[in-house]
Amino acid sequence: MNMVFKESTKVELDLVLNTVVEGILIINADDLIIYCNEPGAKLRNTKVEEVLGKPVLDCHSADFYESVKKIIDDLKSGKKPYHKRLVNVGSNYFEITYSKLNGELLQYQEMLLKEFCWRLI
Repeated sequence: MNMVFKESTKVELDLVLNTVVEGILIINADDLIIYCNEPGAKLRNTKVEEVLGKPVLDCHSADFYESVKKIIDDLKSGKKPYHKRLVNVGSNYFEITYSKLNGELLQYQEMLLKEFCWRLI
């Protein structure tokens, strides 16, 4: 089934996703960021427009590249449905959840998407 989102639906979805405190990033099968909500950009001290289209690894410290790459590979292969970890950045702790998005629309578009939630604890 091919689903089409109306512009009003996208606006409503953006309103909801920008209201939550978690940062949410969605990446495509090429590991490029195709969606970032306002809290996600704020946690990274940047603007939404500046992260869109960039590799997701660019949002992580070089120290985490290998572990994040393995998490993404595990999600793509189906080895794990999600992965959670706690990261210490300076004096802050972040709980990060990586998960594969599923659904008819996503399968129709043959896209593999992941959701990244950052939550200050």
